[in-house]
Amino acid sequence: MRDFIKLAVTAITISFCSLTYADNSGAQYFHDRATASKLLDANNFMVSKNYDKAVPIYKSLAAAGDKVAEYQLAYCYLNGFGIDKDDQLAMAWFMKSSQQGLPEAQNALGAMYYNGVAVPQIFSEALSFYKQAALGENAAAEYMMGFMAYASNVSHHLDDAVVWYSKAAAQGVPQAQYNLGLMYYNGVGVAKDILKANSYFATAAANGLAKAQFMMGLIATLGVGGTPVDQQKAFNWFNSAAQQGLPVAQYNLGVMYYNGWGTTANQKLALNWISKAGDQGLPRAQYMEGYFAYNGIGQSKSIEQALDLYSKAADQGQADAQFAAASLYHNGEGVAKDDMKAFNWYLAAAKQNSAKAEYMVGLFYQQGLGVPADKTTAASWYEKAAQAGIDNAQLSLATMYANGDGVKQDNQKAYVWSSLASTSSNQQVRDNASKLRDLLAKYLPQDQIDAAKQMAQNYYNAYASTAK
Repeated sequence: MRDFIKLAVTAITISFCSLTYADNSGAQYFHDRATASKLLDANNFMVSKNYDKAVPIYKSLAAAGDKVAEYQLAYCYLNGFGIDKDDQLAMAWFMKSSQQGLPEAQNALGAMYYNGVAVPQIFSEALSFYKQAALGENAAAEYMMGFMAYASNVSHHLDDAVVWYSKAAAQGVPQAQYNLGLMYYNGVGVAKDILKANSYFATAAANGLAKAQFMMGLIATLGVGGTPVDQQKAFNWFNSAAQQGLPVAQYNLGVMYYNGWGTTANQKLALNWISKAGDQGLPRAQYMEGYFAYNGIGQSKSIEQALDLYSKAADQGQADAQFAAASLYHNGEGVAKDDMKAFNWYLAAAKQNSAKAEYMVGLFYQQGLGVPADKTTAASWYEKAAQAGIDNAQLSLATMYANGDGVKQDNQKAYVWSSLASTSSNQQVRDNASKLRDLLAKYLPQDQIDAAKQMAQNYYNAYASTAK
């Protein structure tokens, strides 16, 4: 992750109540008052984007050594505001201001070294300047100290990340509030604490951070950590984040509309929001767009459009889309039948632990579809799918063990898998598996049957718990 830390106009208020004056300080006092007045004028010009009037003032005051003017002049050079853009001069003026101890300038130099602007990208230099600024209580630098500590992924640095993020969060930096929330949510660098996570997310969300609004929606949807499920609240948070263009929130908002969670079900609005996320390249959204197109949900049915959308998501590694695209190629729907392409997509999905794809890879190897027949390899893929609870894989594997086809013949293992397949909701699979199981029982002693039943129960418990 490499965020570009954007330098912003910093409105620095010069306070006079804290100044003390010696008897001979009158001239300096009036000089400071005049400088402050000019700075205020220049900053007002900046706010109104009247840069041509602001720059001469900053130049005059910077030449006289005013550190705030030096900083603001550097900012103008950096962005080409009222003057030709010049990163080198920006760097030089930031450096002058930094040497006078202005935290904002130190933070700006940290950002330039971090992002390689006007200088080579040197993280150690960035860290040095960020630390100077953070010690001066610059909130943006405190955030970056936390970010860099977290990015190092070292346990004791995670402690530092919590410290710096906390400082920035206390100063109202939404991203720091969000990152702290995420650390507490995942238990990274701190003990997992959903209530604390929720508190930080809520603060960042109230400050308008879309990612935090999304997390508030997620927590309300799932009821994480004992928080009550509140679909209406989740819908509102997802909507707020989606309106800011966050793809994953747009997708979830579409799901809410589709399912009627927290709102009235509306297929067209569901498609609209999911399409917005898909247009931004979110693979899951592109898959769902394809699903909608294939089934004619919220639009006319179009298998060709479905294939196009499945392919976009599949190319990005989305397993469901890979499986869907494979099915279209295998069945010749909307495209010429092509078992080789189908196999490749099934295999891609299977390598991501898609159980139904694992079964199809086993089937393709067993039947030699799009790939040379290899019953041993078929059995290994069937076993993966069978252990994940795929009934067809369980029946196929049971048959292979019963016949010694691609595996060493083993009636007990055949009994295990046929016993599991006999609980299928598919009547044909259930009937065939029951017949095989009952036949196998004739050749097995009772102790092996009892052991097989226990093995079957263990497999069932494993995949049943995963499905929850």
